[in-house]
Amino acid sequence: DVLPVLPARCSVKIQPLSRAVARLIDNRPSFSRLSVENLDRPSRRRFSAEARIDLHGYSMDVNNTLEAFCAKCILLGLRNVVITTGKGGGVVKNATLTWLKSNPKYVVGFFEIMDARGESGAIGVHLRRM
Repeated sequence: DVLPVLPARCSVKIQPLSRAVARLIDNRPSFSRLSVENLDRPSRRRFSAEARIDLHGYSMDVNNTLEAFCAKCILLGLRNVVITTGKGGGVVKNATLTWLKSNPKYVVGFFEIMDARGESGAIGVHLRRM
């Protein structure tokens, strides 16, 4: 059972894709009242990744890549995705967490995926429906 892996540096034009998804999402009720919350334990247990993206090698500027990735997943009907940031210094991870918290149009919730040693190098994200 192989998950689709969408390349981090995909050939999809970011702006048209993001605008298309934004138009579809903007026609729905206001997201101004919503906040992105960490997923609760039952939601984490039911989480099954449908796509993943690897941000190794990125610097702090991950916003456009994350927006394009989330927009593409929403258009494809994928709701549970994994974003791999790596365990390193945390620059990419912090930028990713900041983006996830500030984009309730795309993100319902997220949680850090812990390994056997309790370290996190990936984030599980639950995306909104179209």
